[in-house]
Amino acid sequence: MFSKSFSTNQETIHPNNIYRQIERDYKFQGALTRHSYYPLDVGNILYSHCTRNNILSSLTKDEVAIVKNPIATKTNAAQRKNMVMNWFDIFDKMFFFGNLRKEINGIDFEDDELVEELNVVGAYDPTENHIFINIHEEKTLELKKYLTLVHQSYEEYFICVLFHEMTHAFISTYCCVCRPCRKIRQSITLGGDGRQGHGPLWADAMARMQVILQNLVKWNVNSCIDDSVREEMEFNKWEPSPSQLSRWGITRPRIPGKLTAADLPSRVTVHRTPRRCTPRRRMR
Repeated sequence: MFSKSFSTNQETIHPNNIYRQIERDYKFQGALTRHSYYPLDVGNILYSHCTRNNILSSLTKDEVAIVKNPIATKTNAAQRKNMVMNWFDIFDKMFFFGNLRKEINGIDFEDDELVEELNVVGAYDPTENHIFINIHEEKTLELKKYLTLVHQSYEEYFICVLFHEMTHAFISTYCCVCRPCRKIRQSITLGGDGRQGHGPLWADAMARMQVILQNLVKWNVNSCIDDSVREEMEFNKWEPSPSQLSRWGITRPRIPGKLTAADLPSRVTVHRTPRRCTPRRRMR
């Protein structure tokens, strides 16, 4: 059994360590430090940062226009890649302290093994520290049916996949990696993000940020919280509390036979689903 951590007004304390305070680092350094913060603080700061600040003030005039206007249809892969990269910068400035661009090695749009063998539409790989977005996924009939149900265009869907994966990337990049913190992250009951990355730590941050984004844009934001959490529930034999389900917008059981995001190619955090996906370094 590991030592219990606790929070004070000054720091988050562990008997063998004093964690860096995430808000103070950002205020005085203008940057965050990798693998330095108590896991639950990392999740909380994502929400508190964007509620206490005018997050649009960090954007250029052109970026604000992108946020405020409807998403235009993109007719080819080059346009979609450019769209994803623009939204990566926007999300980074609005929600992630402008730090992910400095940390992430890049966004991949081509990965035959992820697409063909593992049926993946989005992934974050911490071993190579990059995000994968399958912008060619519009070819599947299942996705077309699903987007009709949730009232999203392909472009809106790809943007939501990006938002989903950037949240994984932020949590993985800045959570402390000491043994007690790793146990917290792996434990659903302690508020971590679980073995597949969709436990309370991720879901709380994702659900709250999704509401904030929805209030700023004119299109339907759906970052696949419902089915991601349900998949984590099945994998870990875990039952969230009623208040958690309500907070995440999961208010009714899945209807048998109804098409949901679970019927689609997966969005995965690669290192958390070794049976479904293997880090690229091992592929090669």
